[in-house]
Amino acid sequence: MVAAALVITAAVVVIGAVLSASLTFVSVAAVLAVVLGAAAVRITHSELVDRLLGRADLGRHRRGEVALLARARLGDGAVALGLRGPVGRGLAT
Repeated sequence: MVAAALVITAAVVVIGAVLSASLTFVSVAAVLAVVLGAAAVRITHSELVDRLLGRADLGRHRRGEVALLARARLGDGAVALGLRGPVGRGLAT
């Protein structure tokens, strides 16, 4: 949301500068657009990394639950062999 606001602000400033036809104002608007765009990219990147790391943590948590369930259903030997899920259950019975 904030990143989008930064990009929109940069676009409005650049459009205003172009309409003013002032070379100085266009130059300042261009620099401001680059700075605001870089800030938006950084915000978006950090949100994406947080989301991906959150999914990785969730995946680790789920793998831990699967291992616990496998130990409960199949015993420690099946977990040591990596036999999990329906295949592991079928081989263990």
